Amino acid sequence: MLFRSNKLDAPFAIVAVQFVGAASGAWFFVAASQVACMVGPALFMGTIVAVVSLTTLIVQGLFAWALWSLRRAFVRNDDYLLHLQREARRESVTARRLSALEEHLRQMPAGDDLADLHGELAALRGEIQALNARISGLDRLLERLEHGLDRQEDRLRLLPGPHCSVGAPLNGSTR
Repeated sequence: MLFRSNKLDAPFAIVAVQFVGAASGAWFFVAASQVACMVGPALFMGTIVAVVSLTTLIVQGLFAWALWSLRRAFVRNDDYLLHLQREARRESVTARRLSALEEHLRQMPAGDDLADLHGELAALRGEIQALNARISGLDRLLERLEHGLDRQEDRLRLLPGPHCSVGAPLNGSTR
């Protein structure tokens, strides 16, 4: 594949055509000098002008055809600029996604933080288990108290005579 840069399109082609044209001109000059020595100046000038003109026309035509054929191998400037714009857009989208990902990673806890959290959770688990044991002990105590109160209420109901009901005054008077 040939060069794919917009900076080499026109100047490279012009320099190549001029270089080859100069080289072919020098070769014709050497050949023409040798023919001039053999033929003579009058005949030589008429022939050489026709031959050089025709040869130059053919060489320039071949170069024009070659450049026309190679135009697809080179990138046009507007196509290259469009490619650069698309690449810049893609690059900016990728940079935004990468910065969002980096920000998200910065907000995540580090390994030390996770180890600290694990330790704190283990301590909380122990404290919760201790509280559960105390609460179950209090439940048992509360059941015993309720049982004692229930027994006393039952005894009060069984007493003969004027007895106080729940919420009534003991001396029998009303408030």
